[in-house]
Amino acid sequence: MQQRRTDSTAAPPAPGPERGLFVQPLTDLVALLPWLLFHAVVTRVHPTDEAMFGDFRRFSRSVSPQAWWLPGVIVIGVLLLAQVVRGRPWKTGATQVLTLHVEAAAWALPLWVINRATLLSAEGLAVQPWAMQIAQRVGAAIYEEFVFRVLLVTLVVGLGASLLRLPRGKVALIAIVAGGVMFSAYHHLPDFAGMLGSRVFLFRSIAGVYLGAVYWYRGYGAAAGAHLVYNLGVSAF
Repeated sequence: MQQRRTDSTAAPPAPGPERGLFVQPLTDLVALLPWLLFHAVVTRVHPTDEAMFGDFRRFSRSVSPQAWWLPGVIVIGVLLLAQVVRGRPWKTGATQVLTLHVEAAAWALPLWVINRATLLSAEGLAVQPWAMQIAQRVGAAIYEEFVFRVLLVTLVVGLGASLLRLPRGKVALIAIVAGGVMFSAYHHLPDFAGMLGSRVFLFRSIAGVYLGAVYWYRGYGAAAGAHLVYNLGVSAF
């Protein structure tokens, strides 16, 4: 009687689709690098402590008073590390980068719809040099998406799905919703009075969840790009 042989060389199950930070980190880096450099140069000439970048800047000063370059290096380093972990060829090109820019602009359009649906008017900035206005919008988009999407969602999904063996999709949904609410609440610091009844809080929460979904399915570059296009549109109109 012939015994059934077990094929020890059978291929392992195919991995799930790449999500979040690991969708296309190299293309994200190439697309965002000019904006990171622009922001670094302008804020070096005109120092600012606005929003999330201000918190990054204070962290940099705690490391060294001369470490003004550290926030951008952290973003670049995380994207490079993601590309290494992803294990794909180090290849991207003009077509991929251009496609990402167009995609980001398309993802920004629903943010305008959400804005109008919650009856918000465009938020303006105080009168400042045009380069400084753009730099503030760039910093908000890149660093807020980095914290509330890249760091928060990736960390929660990593702990929940990999360490605790919970369903990845459900953990991602919880992380995206929590990140959206935290993203909105962050803009009300340090005074939370009236936050929950505020239409601004509602808009930012919905927008945060939306950008979290864009990040999860299309990557950091798409989410940060959509946020940036929306911010620049607010400045222009």
